[in-house]
Amino acid sequence: MAGTGEMNRSQRCALNSRSHRQCWRGRIRSLSDAKAQEVSAAATDAPATKQAGTVALLPMEIQKGDRFTEGEYEWEVVTHPAGFQGGKGLRARIRRPGIPETEREIVWPAHVTVQIRRTQ
Repeated sequence: MAGTGEMNRSQRCALNSRSHRQCWRGRIRSLSDAKAQEVSAAATDAPATKQAGTVALLPMEIQKGDRFTEGEYEWEVVTHPAGFQGGKGLRARIRRPGIPETEREIVWPAHVTVQIRRTQ
């Protein structure tokens, strides 16, 4: 193999490990190709999931009075989210607006974004 100048896939991956992100089925993708695919995938998904007047926030940025939709109901945040499990999760009290008996606790992983509508 070495005499013919050909390399197998594992050798190509080892040689190009710094400049290439992924070697899969013998196909090497550069970092710029991979990033372009991620950006185009995010751009096509964003309009479908985003509602008018909402903003995507991490749970630690949520404030009292923010509203979000879960299932078929709208919920309002009653308390500021507090971290637990070493900051890997945040929990807050929520309730349906105008119905105090629906108050409950919700837990968000710290890395997940939440679609929030801010009340002014």
